[in-house]
Amino acid sequence: MFLESADGTWWFLDTFEGQFVRGWNSRADITADLDTEGGQDRYLLATLAMAAYHRRGLHLDAGQLHEQLQNNPS
Repeated sequence: MFLESADGTWWFLDTFEGQFVRGWNSRADITADLDTEGGQDRYLLATLAMAAYHRRGLHLDAGQLHEQLQNNPS
């Protein structure tokens, strides 16, 4: 779970490790980190999600793509 504090810093609640850590100083920093393969694996568990996806026999057809949903409360 990602949380933004009032001062604009971002925190990560790691429910596997049982830690709450300050991870990024800005939205740009967290976005840049999550745009990397390492960031996706570490924070979004991308490898685990894709394994579960393929185990269920799911696949994308030509022209389809995975979409990251965002909650923008504006």
